[in-house]
Amino acid sequence: MQAYRVVGRFPNGRVIQPFTSDIVAEDEDDARHRVLSSMGSRHRVSRRFIEIESISEIDASDSAAAAVIAHFRAKDIPPPVATAPDDASSEEE
Repeated sequence: MQAYRVVGRFPNGRVIQPFTSDIVAEDEDDARHRVLSSMGSRHRVSRRFIEIESISEIDASDSAAAAVIAHFRAKDIPPPVATAPDDASSEEE
């Protein structure tokens, strides 16, 4: 999986709305599909009205998108573990 930056525009009422979206995808075709799906779902815009101007592969550290940051976070860090109180018998004394 790679990080991609997709730049384009779509009609939003009477305004042509520009957008930039950072996403994680397998390749450029997958990135295009994910952006079209997301914009259609969020803004109710048909795929044929969404104009994608460019799709470029980016370094994950250049992105501020939460999904990109979470996907490329270091995998060797163990998740936090809940700990029990030190000794339950010391509370009785």
